[in-house]
Amino acid sequence: MMSCRKYIAPLVFCAQVASSFFDTALQMVVKDRCANPDGDTEQKAITNFYMTFNMVLKFMPIVPAIILAKIGDKGYRKVPIVVPLVGYFLSRGLLLLDIVLEWPLQVLYAVPVIHGLCGGFASYWAGVMALVSVCSGAEERSVRIMRMELVYGIAGFIARSITLFALIPMPTIRSLLSKQVKGTSYGITFVMLQLSFKLASLVTTPIYTEIYQATLDTFPGFVFILSSIFTVLSMIPISIVGCRSTRHDGYERIQGN
Repeated sequence: MMSCRKYIAPLVFCAQVASSFFDTALQMVVKDRCANPDGDTEQKAITNFYMTFNMVLKFMPIVPAIILAKIGDKGYRKVPIVVPLVGYFLSRGLLLLDIVLEWPLQVLYAVPVIHGLCGGFASYWAGVMALVSVCSGAEERSVRIMRMELVYGIAGFIARSITLFALIPMPTIRSLLSKQVKGTSYGITFVMLQLSFKLASLVTTPIYTEIYQATLDTFPGFVFILSSIFTVLSMIPISIVGCRSTRHDGYERIQGN
């Protein structure tokens, strides 16, 4: 198990770089296939595609991710990581075939289906966090989780412009959860955390899509401002909990003479 920890950071880095390039390629293909002289029609076609694509992507991994998490908690920690990576490879290969063979755009809906049936990101990232947690002590766990999140963020930033700001609360949440459960429950705990994000996104995706399309002519950037406001507000409670937990766990009273 300890030898696996040495290779997990390079694995996360390479997988995220590849995933970022895939996202860029997918955007180019979708924009090309939805090209229309009417800009509004093109934008609505693109957002409708991504709405369906993302909803399938969020829904499909729910059951497979739970099954893989239970397998991982039985001691097979590599399984929740390897199986989703196989799904990554197969689904990304489908995009290449679609480009070469010029299949209809709707064929790409199979990408989230294949990816989700293999556990998807929910299983993959929960498996990584469970492996990191098992291989580290309680004192160093927060640092190692933060380091892995940083590797993930830097890999995506190198492949495309993203912000590391959104990564701040996640190590705190995972570290706090890891201290509340036994090591044999890390997999299912982390996968349920990831699935909660997926379910929330499953609900908000069509809502944000409708808001974007409704404000496209009057205020195109409104949906991004709204999303940013909710993101900042959501950071406040977890930051407070994280600070209080650090003060509670990180200091020991020393008795004087």
